[in-house]
Amino acid sequence: MFSISHVKTQSRHNQNYELIQLFSVWFWFAKVSRVKLLVSQT
Repeated sequence: MFSISHVKTQSRHNQNYELIQLFSVWFWFAKVSRVKLLVSQT
């Protein structure tokens, strides 16, 4: 995982990191819901 010094450096870019996390979660959710939609149509 990350070292403590890396985490301290990362905290400066906390907003960017949260934005990336949010986007990846949204992308995953969209992917899953699309699969569920295809399954329900079949």
